[in-house]
Amino acid sequence: MGGYPWRAFSVLCFVWLAILAGKIEAVPMRGQ
Repeated sequence: MGGYPWRAFSVLCFVWLAILAGKIEAVPMRGQ
């Protein structure tokens, strides 16, 4: 219990942002 798993947290955030970016990119492509 020396420190929090910041590495795992950052990885989860990165993956979450990547998924959101993919969804956001998929929306305008569908509109075209």
